Amino acid sequence: MSWDTHKLIDLLQEVEKEIEFLTFTRTPVSLEQISQLESRFELHINTDLKEILTRVGCTSFGFNDMSWEWIQTSNECCRVQYQDEKRAAILKDSFIFSDDGGGNQVAVKEDGTLFLLYHDEPDFLQLEGTIHSMLNDFYEYLTRDKA
Repeated sequence: MSWDTHKLIDLLQEVEKEIEFLTFTRTPVSLEQISQLESRFELHINTDLKEILTRVGCTSFGFNDMSWEWIQTSNECCRVQYQDEKRAAILKDSFIFSDDGGGNQVAVKEDGTLFLLYHDEPDFLQLEGTIHSMLNDFYEYLTRDKA
């Protein structure tokens, strides 16, 4: 099934209406807030992720959902704390937007490449696929019985 970020957001908003306990739509993040963070850390946020943030806010689409405040703080703190060569190189042009539930941050480069930054050792793991392929997998999972 063909998808794009708009279709995924529309689908998740439909699912939100059907499932009482699911809250997908949050307060959208403004372009000004995103621009400030991009300028502060001299990076460009992935286009798909930026679309999600500006349309529905910090929400869950297969990753832990975090508040904008958590995202800002995490991006700042990790750049101060992770001074080792490996993680600092990843953070140079990556945006932290989630974690794995165990304290390890999930970062994405502008091209969609995903990384897991270990919080307890100076290392990282490049995740399989990209944010785009993971969004596609999530969309396919949600639509598998609707086709």
